Amino acid sequence: MKRFLFAGLLLICLTLCSCSRKKTAEQEAAVPAQIEQSEEDSIPEEIYIEENEPQEYQTLDYLEDESNYSSPVIQNTPEEHEVEPVEKRLTDAYNRLKAMEYGTEKFLPVKNGDSSILIHYSNKNAVRLFYDELFRLVKKEYWKMDTVEDAKITGTEEYYYNEDFKKPYEKKIQTESAVFVSNFNENGLIIRTEKFVDNKLCSVTEIIYDSKDRITSEVVTEGGIVKKQLFNYTVTDQAELNDQDSVPPDYKYYENDMLITTTAYVKKGFYSTTIWFDKENCVKADYENFVKVREVYYTNGVERRVKNYE
Repeated sequence: MKRFLFAGLLLICLTLCSCSRKKTAEQEAAVPAQIEQSEEDSIPEEIYIEENEPQEYQTLDYLEDESNYSSPVIQNTPEEHEVEPVEKRLTDAYNRLKAMEYGTEKFLPVKNGDSSILIHYSNKNAVRLFYDELFRLVKKEYWKMDTVEDAKITGTEEYYYNEDFKKPYEKKIQTESAVFVSNFNENGLIIRTEKFVDNKLCSVTEIIYDSKDRITSEVVTEGGIVKKQLFNYTVTDQAELNDQDSVPPDYKYYENDMLITTTAYVKKGFYSTTIWFDKENCVKADYENFVKVREVYYTNGVERRVKNYE
């Protein structure tokens, strides 16, 4: 009787152990699936967007951030065969323009308080354009980005305005070697430019315009030398009145008040150019249909030699 009772108890224990091992194996098999599902659910959606975003837009995002003064991230891509440029637009979840691409050029509009920024990125160069609340251009930044370590600003332009006028009265250009300060007239045309190197004034350029905003005089003073260019539009205006093809203006060039060269037009393609070797000797070349037909040498206004061209 005891032998039968012991055998029954042993059978019951073996059955319970087998069930326990089976249940444990099922639980262990279920754990990896639960962990894998949990990790996938925990990845935020933004990570997928960032990983799929082109490298160029990451560069534009860097330029967008005003706090970044170190080198932007640049990825040099292999040269591609020329293809027809295609315009592409990247918008956000609210269908607002985030970036625009046209061929190798990328554009990024940025809103910063009352001001706006437009970033233009192409190959290894980028330009940031800053606008005020009246959407007037107030600053340009030129970036050169050969490599990550060498990325830097190579030049800036700053524009200054009077009150709410749309056209600037002054522009300041700063490069790696010099600074240029230009003044504008009421029509937005440059009338004076000063060049500085190491905070020293090196040259001054002064420009005069006619009623049609055409240059009539340009004088450059640099290193004790005064270079003057004069433009006369009499023949040009006559050609326009006669409904003919326009011709360039007559031209004179001086150095320190000494006449160096002149060009006088009769009509389009017919003109004469005179070059002075000194105050006494010069040579005049005549052109017909843009072809030189003769040269005449003068001394003190007296004809000395003529050379004809067939």
